[in-house]
Amino acid sequence: MIEAVELVKGWFVKKSKERVLAFLKQVKVRIVVQVLDGGREIEETFQKIDPIWEWLMENYKGLLYADGEGFYEGKKLILKVS
Repeated sequence: MIEAVELVKGWFVKKSKERVLAFLKQVKVRIVVQVLDGGREIEETFQKIDPIWEWLMENYKGLLYADGEGFYEGKKLILKVS
């Protein structure tokens, strides 16, 4: 993951990139979730797992990484990583 962040280019992402790299280098616990739709529409699936993200963000400091999107701080995308 660090390697993917290091590949992100552009002066406009420098601060966010530094924030994400510093976080990744000190993180001790990662929670990884593979989302399966179970035949549901994607929005219905996301509605079912939203309480997990909300609880984590309320109770722990950290960043959320969404594959194909990037890193979020709360609900705000702070660094796009493709």
